[in-house]
Amino acid sequence: MATRFRLAVFLVAFASLSFSGCVRERPFLYPAPPDPHAVEVVKNINELISARPRPVDVLWVIDNSASMGPYQKNIQDNLERFMAAFIKKNADVSWRMGLLSTDTREEPYIGFGLKPLDSHSRNPTLDFAEAVFRLGEGGDDNEKMFEPVQNVMKYHPEFFRPDAMLVLVVVTDVDDSFESSNEFGRVSPLVFAKDLLKLKKFADRISLYGIFAAPDVENYGCKPEVKSNFTFEKSRYGLLFSKFQHQVFAACSPFFGDSLAAMGQNIIDRAYTFVPRIELEQFPVEGSVHVFYNGQELPGGTTKDAGFWTYDSDENSVLLNDKGFILPNVDSVVVRYLAN
Repeated sequence: MATRFRLAVFLVAFASLSFSGCVRERPFLYPAPPDPHAVEVVKNINELISARPRPVDVLWVIDNSASMGPYQKNIQDNLERFMAAFIKKNADVSWRMGLLSTDTREEPYIGFGLKPLDSHSRNPTLDFAEAVFRLGEGGDDNEKMFEPVQNVMKYHPEFFRPDAMLVLVVVTDVDDSFESSNEFGRVSPLVFAKDLLKLKKFADRISLYGIFAAPDVENYGCKPEVKSNFTFEKSRYGLLFSKFQHQVFAACSPFFGDSLAAMGQNIIDRAYTFVPRIELEQFPVEGSVHVFYNGQELPGGTTKDAGFWTYDSDENSVLLNDKGFILPNVDSVVVRYLAN
């Protein structure tokens, strides 16, 4: 009898060890009963990960001071390649485009009011090229990018769709001017970055592209404005761009058409690629956020840490960094947390 008992204990122990050895690398956690005071958010996972592209709002700010003639011509000569990559192969993307100069005294050149430029335009490439031509080279020598964008954010809020990705394209051969013409005084890059985040809520809905005549961009020997020591890395643009997803290109590149085409394609790729998120209505108590799917708790943390989700306190959102947990016939993902 004692022998049978010892054998039974051995088999149970062996089975336990064998099972533990088969646990997945990223085990699901079996949740405790929910706290009755917890806030619960339920979302349809298929809606969160929909393959539909985001709408795209593209705002160009092109320097129209006296030294910009060759670079403006580069844009006009190669605009068709940008549009081909941006539009023709991606007809399902809803987009709109606007053009501003770096002279704060001037109204927008196209894309606002009675001069729309969007996915319904019959000949958008020609319309935009003509608008760039009208920019000319007679703009203010104190070139500004931050202020013109702030002005349209204030006076043309209808341009910026809440669910759209915002793209800013800056074309210049000099740094943003330290002088200011608005009532708030000089605009700092960090303040401007906060304005963009306030407008779009999430950093991954903002993309910045720079076409700069600066010697440190792509090493093609671009010459900045006369008497200017402009370099991208040490400029106000460099500080602003560091806060968001960005790309920079040389305004004098011999492969400028390739650069514009690559930029157009990258914008579209970004419209299709974004991290699904679940916004929380209230800020949670630290450490109280839990995410559940198919009756199991999903481990938190980055993909590198074998987690499926992270909490972003700046955006007060749960970000689904890894969608590997999703099953074909399970629709709902649940977030529970204690409100602070």
